[in-house]
Amino acid sequence: MLTFLALTIILSISITLDFIDYQATEGYFPFTHLVQSLEFTFFAGILTYCFLALAEEMVYRGLVFRYLFKNTSHLQFALIISSIIFSLLHFNKSPLFYITAFLIGYLLALIYYHSGSLLYSISIHWSYDLFMFIGKNFLDDHLNMQSQIISGWGDYSNLIKIPFLILIILAIHMFMKRNKSIEK
Repeated sequence: MLTFLALTIILSISITLDFIDYQATEGYFPFTHLVQSLEFTFFAGILTYCFLALAEEMVYRGLVFRYLFKNTSHLQFALIISSIIFSLLHFNKSPLFYITAFLIGYLLALIYYHSGSLLYSISIHWSYDLFMFIGKNFLDDHLNMQSQIISGWGDYSNLIKIPFLILIILAIHMFMKRNKSIEK
């Protein structure tokens, strides 16, 4: 189990740092036509993002968040610090991406805390990554649309995601608070 965890951490970091490049170029890979097909891209995305979500959730929620929460017994501290670590270790240069990654990390940790199971956060993380992967490939490759960039801030799509993530987080907090008051 420890070996599997170490391998998934290494895979997660190497993919995050772009050491593994899935974009085959002409003459670089003998099966370029297969790699560039939509079916292979979709299949590779499903497997890649499944392992990536599993690895990241085991590390950021299963280890970091759980360690912080058990040692401090302060939920907000554990949520915020684990989300900061999650966002900073995604190595992007745009402020909007870091804010989005922080909010996603916070949401996934909140879901893990309330559900008590990593399965929910793994499946949500995987679904989100896969949706972004398919959307990006579809928009870029098939509709010839590039994401709009806000100079110095990053991708416009992150600006759209931020309010929705905040609303989801607030809704979960309010729902859980209401459930606790009903139980009393």
